[in-house]
Amino acid sequence: MRVFHQPDIDYVSIDFSNQVEAKSYFEHGIIVRLDSRGHVIGLDITDSSSFFWGGRRSA
Repeated sequence: MRVFHQPDIDYVSIDFSNQVEAKSYFEHGIIVRLDSRGHVIGLDITDSSSFFWGGRRSA
């Protein structure tokens, strides 16, 4: 598993597998990435500070 955080654009990506993405779904700021068999291979979270801290960033 690999977690990648881009604080400058408030984005978190979590990779569970190195498989090739075949399809993705976006809802409520979360992108679910699937392989060709429909297995979840990763998640992307936009506006991550709101998702994890309710919009409150630590000082």
